Amino acid sequence: MGGAVPARMDSDRARVLVVDDEESIVHMIKQVLLREGYSVQVATSLADAQTLFDLEPVDLLVVDKNLQGATGFDVILTLRERYPDLPAILITAYPEPVLSRSVKIQGYLAKPFATLAELTDSVRRVLRIQAELIAVGLARPRPPRASRLHAVG
Repeated sequence: MGGAVPARMDSDRARVLVVDDEESIVHMIKQVLLREGYSVQVATSLADAQTLFDLEPVDLLVVDKNLQGATGFDVILTLRERYPDLPAILITAYPEPVLSRSVKIQGYLAKPFATLAELTDSVRRVLRIQAELIAVGLARPRPPRASRLHAVG
């Protein structure tokens, strides 16, 4: 079945932000998701993720559980200050169960992925569910892009 069509959150491609402190991982995930037709941004830290998200909000966050100086939960909570309904998929190399009562995640993936289809299927499923929630008014769509024009004072 050729390239899958990503769930649309509006008239453009679904946007995904991938956050992992291992550059090889973020670039591998980026290439896989680009081939699937998604618009993909990558960050290797909480600060970079926040900067990218402030400039161009995304429809989905794919984040590693353990980052240098932060956790995936920190990234999720920080970005959800601007977009409370941001869906997130948590990835981790550690086999222990991921438990967090304070942070809702919509998907979980163990690294290394058994197959790349495991990643793309999870992304597609979470975006489809989010689109359905938005359609019935149970979630809000991503916020608009920040204005690229800044007032000079």
